[in-house]
Amino acid sequence: MGATEPAADKPLVKAELLETQSDSSDKIHYVYRVTSDVAVGGMEPFTARLLLSKEGNGWRVSKFVQEE
Repeated sequence: MGATEPAADKPLVKAELLETQSDSSDKIHYVYRVTSDVAVGGMEPFTARLLLSKEGNGWRVSKFVQEE
């Protein structure tokens, strides 16, 4: 599927990858900084910390922490 440009009246939300850490072959940590070009419903920039765990043939988010 091709990506299209967002509509002009929609906010632009960005997720910047800050850190990646692999503890083992079945767990990986990601840290993102999430920002928006407008204060959508009071949305302030935040840091998202995710732990992904391998489950069968796929991956799942096993932990999500949101920090200011």
